Amino acid sequence: MTILSYLVALLLLSVIVFVHELGHFLVARWFGITVEIFSIGFGPEMIGFTKGTTRYRVSWIPFGGYCKLKGELENTTPDSLYGKPAPVRILVLFAGAGFNILFALLVMTMLYTVGYKEIVPARVVDVIDTLNGQVSPAKERGLLPGSEILMINNQPVATYQNIVEKISLSANIPLTMVYVKDFHTNQITITPLLSPFSGMGEIGILPVYHVVIGGILSNSPAAQARLKVGDRIIAIDGNPIRYYYEFREAIREKAFSPVSFTVVREKETNTITVTLDQRENRGFLGISLSGSLAFPVTNMVRSENLLVAFTKGSTELWKQLLLTIKGFSRMFEGNLGVSQNLYGPIRIVRDTALITQWLDFSLLARFIAVISLGLGLANLLPIPGLDGGHILINTLEWLSRRKLPDRIRIAIENIGILVLLLLGTWVLSNDITNLFKGR
Repeated sequence: MTILSYLVALLLLSVIVFVHELGHFLVARWFGITVEIFSIGFGPEMIGFTKGTTRYRVSWIPFGGYCKLKGELENTTPDSLYGKPAPVRILVLFAGAGFNILFALLVMTMLYTVGYKEIVPARVVDVIDTLNGQVSPAKERGLLPGSEILMINNQPVATYQNIVEKISLSANIPLTMVYVKDFHTNQITITPLLSPFSGMGEIGILPVYHVVIGGILSNSPAAQARLKVGDRIIAIDGNPIRYYYEFREAIREKAFSPVSFTVVREKETNTITVTLDQRENRGFLGISLSGSLAFPVTNMVRSENLLVAFTKGSTELWKQLLLTIKGFSRMFEGNLGVSQNLYGPIRIVRDTALITQWLDFSLLARFIAVISLGLGLANLLPIPGLDGGHILINTLEWLSRRKLPDRIRIAIENIGILVLLLLGTWVLSNDITNLFKGR
């Protein structure tokens, strides 16, 4: 990834933080509360200016930001936060998360209004033999390459992504699958394994690909035969092949044997004879695939009006929220790896930078919307130090009509900050560990 992609990622994520702090700022100013500092980023000030009673600044640590209100912990003057009634304080505290949620809805609504072209793998799957050093659950249960999965636990699936979503959150949980192979409908029960690498449930399936070369291993038989990136293999020893699983099967028993490959290169068809090597007791050519899907599902998605776009966008965000909640429940149950799937700021920036390089507008818009939604909801958790913790305290004061002593409120705030610092340190170290492990 390039430095430019990381800069773009930081800019996009800074927009999300800006939206959050803008919510606090606007609502606080609406109710006459003085905003002392409006900062994008933490730490020492990099650049800034003062207008009125507010210092606007960009700080050196680019993760997060804050809006410092006058009298956040104790009543100083009528223009301070705690100089206002509890309902006003609650609205100001909720505004950051509220703006993030509204921003996510706006992004998704605009995505469906503008429209986009979607290309995803179909529900036809390839099956790999081994997974984590053992026979894959799909292979063990007799699922064959080229099978089309129709239903999982009596719920229809439309694309490969639907299949992965259900499997990834179901480690060690039996799944009933209905599939079609060679015009016969079958039903099997498969229990996904918890992958030590991804921390998710896996059964050993992939999308079905054409045999189009995307990379060639140096000093491999493919390199010696002068195969090139972009070549498409359409036959082996004169026998036609269409999919990568047919290619694997065709060369499985041909280690150290000369094999003729029929290759299409720039509209020209040639036959090249190659003596294969051996890896994992099977024939080895030394290529990686380009990702040419054998069964792509192409949809042009666009809503006819803003109301429909808003409905579709909010529905998708709701589904993502339910999926996230289910993911956290699976973590607590031990069916989803915590360290692999709990992302911190470093991996969020990395993934955002990666998506910017793909130049996929719809994917980037969804990612930004989900991050904005996640930031908003995370800040509403009733943890001291977060907006949700402050909202909880103010709600209790409002309902009881009794105000906590300032010293108790400050003590709760300090404890919350300590907990958040410890949690933040663990999340950052977890990010760094995962990066070193290639996750």
